[in-house]
Amino acid sequence: MRFLFNLWNHNELGQLSIQDVMSAIGRQLEALGHTAEWSNDGLYTASRTCNLVVEGFAPPHVQQMKACRDAGGKIIIIASEEPTDKGFNHGILSDMVRRQAIFPAAAQNSDAIWYLVPGTGDWYGQFGKPAAFINLGYSPGMLRKNRSEER
Repeated sequence: MRFLFNLWNHNELGQLSIQDVMSAIGRQLEALGHTAEWSNDGLYTASRTCNLVVEGFAPPHVQQMKACRDAGGKIIIIASEEPTDKGFNHGILSDMVRRQAIFPAAAQNSDAIWYLVPGTGDWYGQFGKPAAFINLGYSPGMLRKNRSEER
């Protein structure tokens, strides 16, 4: 399966802030025999391709997700925030309140949700989509060559 990390719904700073998470998940997928690629050109509808999008949606993103799925595309949301009664991450920022409020609409336009915060499965699983905890652990692709060996 081809997994396409697509951060079209994040600004440049947001994209930079989640690079490590995307890299870890991508290397884990590759270790399982899948292909992991990155593109911010919008959602893909090709068969055997699954869009991986990180939570952080506005209404236009939800509309694009719906259009993608209506055209046969597959979308998995990677949820990196902690949902609370006050909004994501205890609603410390107003943007986190807004993001949690729109999440149910995005979830309805996805195929599954992978969540990163332990203990949040009941919340992420309430939207009728499969929800699973994804642990960011070791995979061989994460190893870097020893620079002294390269000289």
